[in-house]
Amino acid sequence: MRRRLKTSPKIALESLDIFRELPLAERRALAARCRWQQYAAGEIIVCQGDVNDDLLVMASGQARVSVYSAAGQEIMLRNIGAGEVFGVVASIDGAPRTANIVATRRSTVAALPACALREILSQEPKVAAVLLMRLAGLVRALSEQIYAVNALTVRERLLAELRRLADGTSVIDPAPTHLDMAGRVVAKRETVSREMAQLARAGIVERRGRKLLIPDIARLKTLMAWLLAAFATAVEATPL
Repeated sequence: MRRRLKTSPKIALESLDIFRELPLAERRALAARCRWQQYAAGEIIVCQGDVNDDLLVMASGQARVSVYSAAGQEIMLRNIGAGEVFGVVASIDGAPRTANIVATRRSTVAALPACALREILSQEPKVAAVLLMRLAGLVRALSEQIYAVNALTVRERLLAELRRLADGTSVIDPAPTHLDMAGRVVAKRETVSREMAQLARAGIVERRGRKLLIPDIARLKTLMAWLLAAFATAVEATPL
């Protein structure tokens, strides 16, 4: 159940990279202006279409960002981890929220009023520059997703997502469900189940309890090398 905190946690805005150029006293003052809320796993933090322009900070925990298709399929956009800033677009343009955000584990979220953010951006060019870099990274990530959905097969998208989740290791723990992977690669669950079974038969993945193993991570990296190059070329060619 959502619970509003009477006092801000010690992990406050003062520790975030986006505000690192501000004096400590100003960072602490910003933390005091925030509303701090706790969410249980599965609770909705933001609904698509909400009219709210607060800048949100994941002080602790994790959340999933997604939208739903006309057919009701959840399409996952990204994960939000501890220390990340989100809801930036609505904070800048004041328009309704563009996606749903649901806590995937117990989370503490700080909401900084948009008026406070605008004050900082008008007075601190270095903070504005950091925020622009974050927005550029988001645009690049979404450009890659659009390219993948339109140019790659479901198997290729699965391989790319497995490599991302593995993050250089040979173990994904916990293993994502096929429904979760379907949302990540924008495909039907049945299609993902069939492709994952074929990858298992080929020895590329192996399910062991709650973990998903990649027996030969070097092989996966080799399979994906050309795809990463294609991603880079496609993103650079995108007129932004």
